[in-house]
Amino acid sequence: MERKGDIKGLTRLLKFEQDESVRREAAFAIGKISGPNSKVEAHDENLEPSKQSVDELIYTLKSNDHELQKQATLQLVEIGDPSVKPLLKSLEDKNWKVRWYASEILGKIGDEKAVAGLIETLGDENSGVRSKSMVALVEIGEPSVDLLTNALSNDNWQIRRQAAEALGVIGLKNL
Repeated sequence: MERKGDIKGLTRLLKFEQDESVRREAAFAIGKISGPNSKVEAHDENLEPSKQSVDELIYTLKSNDHELQKQATLQLVEIGDPSVKPLLKSLEDKNWKVRWYASEILGKIGDEKAVAGLIETLGDENSGVRSKSMVALVEIGEPSVDLLTNALSNDNWQIRRQAAEALGVIGLKNL
């Protein structure tokens, strides 16, 4: 399926295949097909390959299979920019693991469009998500500074605390 660029077939495997190792390989193949360095042309005329791939890879973040989640994370980072908007929506998912992974991936992609959404998650109910969002903002670096500075006056003390910490780390990295 990978050689044929069969995104539709691979996404069906992600959704319906019970064998986790097959699902991991499907996630890896989707990233290879849809990523910026892809040498394979996708054959699904109905959907932009990256959009379809991103949606299915984000769905796999809900899996209980850590290896599958890790593979989906790597592939979403590889896909890059087309992942940003759907990942920003995922920051609002009711599943904390999805919010955690979305924060991690957005930080690794490093797109400044993610800054405002990540700042909002500094006030997440889950401490792991708050922490991962702070790390993501540090990874994005300089483009985060203005909005992090504004966040210092936020009503939510957790957002203020995490923003201050992120600004401190970014400042140390720039020394």
